[in-house]
Amino acid sequence: MRPEIWLAVAIVLVAGCGVRGGETPTEPGTPSASSTPELPDGFRWESYGSAQVAVPDHWGWESASQRLGQWCAMARQPAPVPAVGRPGSATQVGCPAGDPRETSVEVTGEFVAFTPVGDDTMDAHRAETDGDRVVVELGETRLIVQAEAGLRDRILASAHRIDTDHLGCPVSPPLVDDEDWIPATEFPAEPSGITRLVACGYTAGGGEPGLTGSAALDPEAVAAIARAPEGSGPNDPSSCLSIDGPREVVVLRASSGEGQPDELLVRYDDCRDAGLYDGQGVRQLTPEAVAGVFAGPLLPDHYAGHHRELFRPLLEERYGR
Repeated sequence: MRPEIWLAVAIVLVAGCGVRGGETPTEPGTPSASSTPELPDGFRWESYGSAQVAVPDHWGWESASQRLGQWCAMARQPAPVPAVGRPGSATQVGCPAGDPRETSVEVTGEFVAFTPVGDDTMDAHRAETDGDRVVVELGETRLIVQAEAGLRDRILASAHRIDTDHLGCPVSPPLVDDEDWIPATEFPAEPSGITRLVACGYTAGGGEPGLTGSAALDPEAVAAIARAPEGSGPNDPSSCLSIDGPREVVVLRASSGEGQPDELLVRYDDCRDAGLYDGQGVRQLTPEAVAGVFAGPLLPDHYAGHHRELFRPLLEERYGR
C-alpha cells in the first residue's frame, strides 16, 4: 500500500500557558550528553527525531512552521503563549528574514521548535542563534529554543540525543522505512492487566524524522478501540491528490509487565487505508477511539474533510474555538 496525499483542512492555532525563570546550570547553547538528565520539577519531556528536551509543564503545542515562518503575523499582537512546535501547517504571510523582532521573546514569544536538520524550508527564517534564540543540532534533529535567558539555559541543559525516548518509543522502528508494516500480534481488547499504554508518533515510509512525539495514555482507551466497527475507514479515495511521500501514523504500545508490548498501528494521514491495525485485522477510526489516542503532541493540526468529525472536536476542545 502507498500513502496518499489529499486536500486537507489546516488549523493553525496556539495553546497553553507558560512559566518562566530558573537558574542557569550550563553555558547557553550547550546541550547535555546523550545520557538522560534528571527531569526538573515542573517540567515534562518532549521528543522528536533524535532529540529530547525538557519544557515547562504548562507549555502547549503548536505548528513550528507557523511560529518560525509567520512571525510577522504576530508582530502587531501580544506575544503568543509558550509552546512546543513541530513541522505543521502555516498561513502564507510573506514574512522577511533578518528582522531582529523575529528572534525576540517580546514579539514571537517563548517556544521550543523541532525540525529535521535537512528541512530547508526553515532555513530562511533564522534557524540560527540570535537575539533570544539558540539553535543546536542533536544528530539529525535541529532544536530551536527561544526564551528568556534563565529558562532558555535550563531547557538547553536538558537537551540530549536519544535512540529511545522517555516513554520507550524507539526513534527508528521498522515502519519508518516500511510503509506496509503492520503489527503481528493481537492488541488487547480490555484495559485489565495493562500496566502502561503509550502512543508513539511516526512518519512512515522513509520520511524524516522517524519519531514525531509520544504520549502516555489511559489504558481505558483500548476499550473504545475494541468497540470500533471492523474494516478500514473513514476513507475518501476521491480526495487523493498523490500516492507519493511518507505519512503520519501512531503506534500504540500496551505493556502488561511481561515480555514485549502488544502494538496497534493507527493510520489517519490517509485517504484510503485509515484504521486501527493489529495482527488480527483492522477497525475503523471512530470519534471515541480517536479521542483516546491523540493526546499531547500527537494531535494533528490538519485533517482531511472526511475526518472532520474525528479531529475537529479535539482541536476545538484544546484551543477553545
